[in-house]
Amino acid sequence: MYNLVGTGLNQLPTNSMLGGMAYQSPDHASIKDLDLKNLSQINSEIADTAVDIFVYDTRKDSDGGAWRKRTQSTSWYNETLNTATRGARREFPAVAVIVAEDAKLVIYDGDDPDLPMWMVFNLLGAVGANSNMIPRGGSGSESDITSIAYLNGRLAVGLKDVNGNVGEGLAVIDFISELARIHRGSASGYTGAIYGVPISGRNSNNVYSGDYNSLAVVDETINDVSMTVLPNAPIDPSTGLPIPTIAVATDGGFSVIKDDGTVIDKAVISTVTNKVDWYKGQYLLGTGPEYWGLWKDLSEESSGYISGHADLYSAGNQPSWDKPQPIGQETKVLAVGDLIAGGSTTAYNSRQPGLSLKQPTSNLSNGSSNLLCEIRKDYNTGWMHGDIKGAFLSDTDATNVTGTELWPEGDFADANEWSSAGAEWTISGGTATVSDGDGGYSFLGSSTGTLTNGKKYVLSFTVSNYSGGRLEASQANSSNIQIPFSANGSYSQLINYTGTTGSGLGMYGYGGGAVGFTLDNLYLRELEVQDRSVNNTGLAVYGTVTKSAVATGAELVAYSGFSGNNVLVQPYNSSLDPGTGDYSFMFWFKCSPVSGEQMIMRRFGVPTVTGGMMMRVVSSTSVLQWYVRDTSSSATTVQSPNAIDDGNWHCAVGTRQGSTANLYLDGVLVNTSTCSANSHDPGTTADLVIGAEEVSASPGTYQNPADLCSLALVRYSLSAPSAEQIKKIYEDEKVLFQENAKCTLYGTSDAVTALAYDDSASLLHVGTSSGRSEFKGLRRVGNTTTAVTTAISASSGLVAEQ
Repeated sequence: MYNLVGTGLNQLPTNSMLGGMAYQSPDHASIKDLDLKNLSQINSEIADTAVDIFVYDTRKDSDGGAWRKRTQSTSWYNETLNTATRGARREFPAVAVIVAEDAKLVIYDGDDPDLPMWMVFNLLGAVGANSNMIPRGGSGSESDITSIAYLNGRLAVGLKDVNGNVGEGLAVIDFISELARIHRGSASGYTGAIYGVPISGRNSNNVYSGDYNSLAVVDETINDVSMTVLPNAPIDPSTGLPIPTIAVATDGGFSVIKDDGTVIDKAVISTVTNKVDWYKGQYLLGTGPEYWGLWKDLSEESSGYISGHADLYSAGNQPSWDKPQPIGQETKVLAVGDLIAGGSTTAYNSRQPGLSLKQPTSNLSNGSSNLLCEIRKDYNTGWMHGDIKGAFLSDTDATNVTGTELWPEGDFADANEWSSAGAEWTISGGTATVSDGDGGYSFLGSSTGTLTNGKKYVLSFTVSNYSGGRLEASQANSSNIQIPFSANGSYSQLINYTGTTGSGLGMYGYGGGAVGFTLDNLYLRELEVQDRSVNNTGLAVYGTVTKSAVATGAELVAYSGFSGNNVLVQPYNSSLDPGTGDYSFMFWFKCSPVSGEQMIMRRFGVPTVTGGMMMRVVSSTSVLQWYVRDTSSSATTVQSPNAIDDGNWHCAVGTRQGSTANLYLDGVLVNTSTCSANSHDPGTTADLVIGAEEVSASPGTYQNPADLCSLALVRYSLSAPSAEQIKKIYEDEKVLFQENAKCTLYGTSDAVTALAYDDSASLLHVGTSSGRSEFKGLRRVGNTTTAVTTAISASSGLVAEQ
């Protein structure tokens, strides 16, 4: 059973109400025109199972729906009313709710609060024989309707074989001229064929005739259809309206039926295209099993990969095409005003499926400068820019985080807690020494077996008495991880554990002859604070960091309580090194008026400082300072003009763009300075430290003179957002720091089953098995609690869902 929802006198933006119903304000033009101001709310349910739903608002047609008033001469206007396939009203509804079932398509009258049936198309027969206007297919190859689109009086219906074989193609039915045409594959014998009778004979079992091969689509299995009217579209003399351009997603790629009658066929990557939509009314969006794309130029008509005429945004399998990459494998794609929404039900690289929002650059020319936001049931990343390398502190769990040593015996105080294969390891005096006289490997194993496949850990240790050799980390049932060092010192290593869950991590020491080394302080801990970017490399917790809601009743949480003993650390990671390229650090913070310095972020080598960057609150003035430095120790500082310890939430962005350092506060550029354009790489002893200053190298010690700040939505990119983008980031994210602000998918599921966008209300509807979440920008402003299984369609506050 699917829910059809409509008008109500009091529209509410929240809703677990009435089993998943939403409401429409009566203050829309068509409602007033129809004198429906005093109607009670519509909460209509229609039995049967829908395969697709489409809310057709004729006010969005090129003539505002005026065509409805000049159809008195059509066959359907004059057919017999009150039958099984025709309702009681002659005029086409101002708002129609179109529902596709297994073997029929029903148009309901959305102008009536009872949503009565207005017209029925039954599916019957196959093209090439007798069939109805919407064919069903021959025996054994029956088609279902997969998708519906309606614009300027033209209904487009996509068909796909029930058993996954060849479908019946795309039926396009014009309600003004009454021309019905079927678009099929090349050489089908009925490509572009025309139905023999007008719409009143839609269920008369007539025939399609004619063969216009130039109108062929790339494949007859249609997965989705979308229509738009392009600028300067020609006028159809038979309707008086601009001719829509139709895009179809098929099992063979996508096709575009242009307004001049020509067809472009594209086979992209794996050929299968799941969904299509029109971005800003003229750029084509498409999605497949592991990609989604935005095509700017439809003039290129060759098949295969599109090169030089498009930006193609990857969902993971072609990372060079676009940064940042959506995490899930999007099976749905939708234009959302200036944004693009992607919905996934399948995880990618063990990451949660969910909702991705992306804003391309304004000229659609630079994929590496896009914005991306990932939203799930338990986190919202905020906007990530370009070559994102980390998105932290974005979750909704207010439980404090405490770091745990997985190898508490790492000081080697008790030799019985370690196992050794071979006599080369000697554990004595709280250290472990390897001296492999025969040049082989020697295993040193911990008794702790607590690791999980797919999680990341940080291994830290100190080396002394070094005369040669190396160390490797062994993973159960997986290859060893080499750990490089060539001298005495303190070291850390990221461990991406791919071994058997529940097994431990062992050490292989290799001396080679008489050389060797001594280990101490060998510790292992999980990166417990998650990185929600595609990189999935989090932060280790040292001590305890406090978490609390950013505002009363808000979902997003802040991290605080930082000190020299309570800090977040990611060990040196070469992928964070900017070299001579641009980079940026972005975060939200709230500081109390306490005298003292607060280190927010630091990434410098220890003890030797060359290149790197840091963000801090200066102790003497409480101004915010962005500090950048090149490898020759040429440093530049950029400071806010005023103190920022006012107890309010602020958004700060520090960038290095070429030879300029910029500091933005609350979306506004507050200071800028010339800096070195040379490499800003900090060296291999540089950890990424959040909340404190590293004093000695990892596994190091930290200091924080005063805990002033709460932090949230911390992001680091090897790219720099524009001033326009930074303003947008601030405006879109500031609402997440208000009282009772919600920012996640409602319920317990991340799998997005359906998407719809109501441009009149600027609301994105996101369906999951827990209900329908309504987003205005990055904030969830309402929800229902009835599962959405198949489809959502929305226009002017009217929402239909299955």
